[in-house]
Amino acid sequence: MKTLTVFGIFLSVLAITSKAQQKKQPEDTCCCTTYDTGQCLIKVKASVDTDLDNTYQKALKRWSEPELNAALRKAQNAWVGYRDANCDAELATYGRGTMGPNMWAFCRIRLTRQRIAEITNVYLSEH
Repeated sequence: MKTLTVFGIFLSVLAITSKAQQKKQPEDTCCCTTYDTGQCLIKVKASVDTDLDNTYQKALKRWSEPELNAALRKAQNAWVGYRDANCDAELATYGRGTMGPNMWAFCRIRLTRQRIAEITNVYLSEH
């Protein structure tokens, strides 16, 4: 019985810890109709795009030497091409379905956040 109680407490702590580690994102509140979700995602995407631009501009300022700056610009341009092609391919999997545009927006938001983290970790951290 004691083992069962300890195991139950362990599972409770694990569940609480897991929920606490899952950071809520603004798009998690986008709901209800397809239209409402789409309108909400437009705002989230715009905000994430602004965050990316700000992060990218900080990196360009930090790496202001012409050669490094050019390399970062080249990488960013290539990444934008990848992001667009990848999200367009995801959209294509929905055919003419009404959820396609929203899933495209989710893709853009997801990949943009990944890029922000990448720029921050590679170009803005001390190393």
